[in-house]
Amino acid sequence: MEEPSSEFPRRPLPVVGESLYGFERRFACCTRYATLSTFRHALGLTAFGPRSVTAKWQKLASAAGQPLDRLEHMRWYAKEYGSEKDVVSLMNIGVRATQVRSEDLRFCPHCLAEANGPERRLHLQVWQLHLVTACPVHGNLLVDACDECGETLWHNRKTKPWACACGREMTEMKTVHAPRGAVETSGAILSHASLRGTAGFFDTDRSRLLPVEFEELSLDDLLAVFAKIGLLATSSEADDPRVGQRAKVHRGVMLDADLGISRAVRMMEAAHVVMSDWPQSADPLFEALADRNGDADFDHPVRRMFATEMGYRLLSRLQSLDGGLVSVVDDALEGWLLRERGIYIDGRRRVKTETSGDLAIDVADAMRRLEGRIKNPMGIYSWVNAGAVTMVDKKVSLASVEQTLESLAGLPTHDLDDAIEVEEWSSSKPFNPYYRRANAIRDVLSGAIRVSPSARPDRTGLAALCISSSDLRRQAEAQLPRNMQGFGRKKANPEQPDVPPLIRRVRGLRARDAFFQPSRISDLLSKLWPGSPLVDFVSMPTVRCNYVVRRYGGRRCPRRLYSVADSIAAMSQIYGGP
Repeated sequence: MEEPSSEFPRRPLPVVGESLYGFERRFACCTRYATLSTFRHALGLTAFGPRSVTAKWQKLASAAGQPLDRLEHMRWYAKEYGSEKDVVSLMNIGVRATQVRSEDLRFCPHCLAEANGPERRLHLQVWQLHLVTACPVHGNLLVDACDECGETLWHNRKTKPWACACGREMTEMKTVHAPRGAVETSGAILSHASLRGTAGFFDTDRSRLLPVEFEELSLDDLLAVFAKIGLLATSSEADDPRVGQRAKVHRGVMLDADLGISRAVRMMEAAHVVMSDWPQSADPLFEALADRNGDADFDHPVRRMFATEMGYRLLSRLQSLDGGLVSVVDDALEGWLLRERGIYIDGRRRVKTETSGDLAIDVADAMRRLEGRIKNPMGIYSWVNAGAVTMVDKKVSLASVEQTLESLAGLPTHDLDDAIEVEEWSSSKPFNPYYRRANAIRDVLSGAIRVSPSARPDRTGLAALCISSSDLRRQAEAQLPRNMQGFGRKKANPEQPDVPPLIRRVRGLRARDAFFQPSRISDLLSKLWPGSPLVDFVSMPTVRCNYVVRRYGGRRCPRRLYSVADSIAAMSQIYGGP
């Protein structure tokens, strides 16, 4: 693509991952203008930011001699979300606007100082995320204010490109050593955003930083979970006001637009501790938030237990940008409620408690736990017939489900070349009349059918395992009667040579004296004599014809059908028989 012309002889090239704030400063350093304000006036870009209109971005692209699409990664306009002002596009990744700092800068002075000249300094977009508080490369906290005058480094101030309003250079500002929790959570966020290769930064192993349950989350969902855990873990009982019975449980966790780095560091340190051994490490957090309001007299046992502002923040459900629910924290809370308080929450968010005896859960919940799906709730009877679970008044015993899940999790795993997942199992049809789905489940639990780990470690039960299809076939065939074992297999008989399928089909058509339409007969003859011209068997007097009338949609449709055997005989007289 031909680059647009520009009046500036020296222009920087945009780098993927770079922010508009950094690109604008690099561009100003390539010109004769001493301050950002004079540079912006020369370009006609006053009051210009990442969410400005396309016309202003076109001006910047024209001045930089670049096509507009080369600068798109710096824009914060999320096209896929229309005109919603609460969503920005951070390097083409949708993130809620409350997660980013839009006016003041946050940066690492060491990263800027290591660049070879001010024209090569890179200010990364991810530094503008509220919860990114440290530099994983240098192990220091990011800087958001001048170390001499204490002023915040606003983007639109009339300053030199890489300096504070007081004249202090950004590369000379002093830094503070970052706590381990801030460094590791910041590295996890940066790595999760797939920025490990950006400018040689953040070459970290994400699998070492994040629990398995967090790896499938989007960047926005991960930030929301971090914010929720950090906010709850840093709250104190003295500063947690009580709520009444009519209080609402809102969705999501909002961050303050002026969230300082010191507050964000405390949140990330606390979140790092809670996520160190997820979900068991979250139990102390739930215990600390429970029963803070001793005067609560609610009918709902869970709301009564968490009848404070932070308790209701815990009960709030996070929602993705696409409308789905982020249930990482909810799943951990449900497990804690069941283990510690004897409260079970089913798939429809209904609370069930029982002080004595066993809890009975819905069939849908049992199938979700056992197979990771609810395609056919009647499939629970396969588990019942296999002796894996117990029914209690048209419901399923929770204790039997938990015991079966433990048995499945404890099965030895193998490397299988013929592994199939639970989605490939038939939920209603038997494998054969003598070997049904219940038999297969029983053989899996006994170890007669080998298993291997599934590619989805976040699932439970059979959904977390793959089984050997050859073992399944062998077990199914072993249950057949002796006269049926090996049925359907091709048996070698040296006295009777193999007959091609096409010839067997022709013999069957001749045996029942079939009549077809001319087009079907032509296709059959083309396969029997490939490459040979077809004879006009329709006009031959030796080929029999039947005139039939059939009804299609209430209309009488006459058809002429011709003998397959006579047509083949006519071709055989010319080219020899098949």
